Amino acid sequence: KKKRKYEQEQEHEAVTKRKKKKSKRERTPEPISKGHAASKETVGTESCGAARSKGSGGGGGLQKNRESWKSWQEGRDLRTGAFSAAESQRVVSKFHTFLEMKCVTLETIIEDGRKNRGFWLEFADFVGDRTIRSLYNHVLRHVQNHKTGAWTEDEWLSLKKLHEVHGPAWKQISSEIRRSAESCKCRWRKGSEGQYQRGKWSQDEEALLLLAVQEVAC
Repeated sequence: KKKRKYEQEQEHEAVTKRKKKKSKRERTPEPISKGHAASKETVGTESCGAARSKGSGGGGGLQKNRESWKSWQEGRDLRTGAFSAAESQRVVSKFHTFLEMKCVTLETIIEDGRKNRGFWLEFADFVGDRTIRSLYNHVLRHVQNHKTGAWTEDEWLSLKKLHEVHGPAWKQISSEIRRSAESCKCRWRKGSEGQYQRGKWSQDEEALLLLAVQEVAC
């Protein structure tokens, strides 16, 4: 009888322990996996960025763009290290092409600097194989030798004379006037507003054009 009673007590104690362990497991939250933790962190970051971007001022936009820089580079196979001479030439050439595509002057990009984070992100996407920061630093080092700021009257007169000689060869004009090609082109357009007629050509204008072409051909 004593033996039987001892066995029953041992069995009861074992059952009690199992119940306590089960109850403890139910109260303890499951560990968060690394992937799930990263997901929650990302959501939190986006929420903060969205909240800041809704506020007044430029701080929210800058923060959002900083996050965009980082997210754009994630998972991309981007080159690192020094730029070769050929790559440098290619990147700077693409930069000037991109400025024309976006109708933005070099002066605006230089003066506003990192405020134009959206521009640099799009440019990095245009180039495709370099980090945004490396492109930002490299390009500005190679294009900041041009003069920026308001044009003087003497510069405008020089631009008109150079345009008479070279026509719309803005890179050639840029090298002589020490202004960026984009700046020369924009200043010419601005200075030429109102000097030329737009719209359909009249019969007299067509006749004069034909006469001028014939004279040049002869």
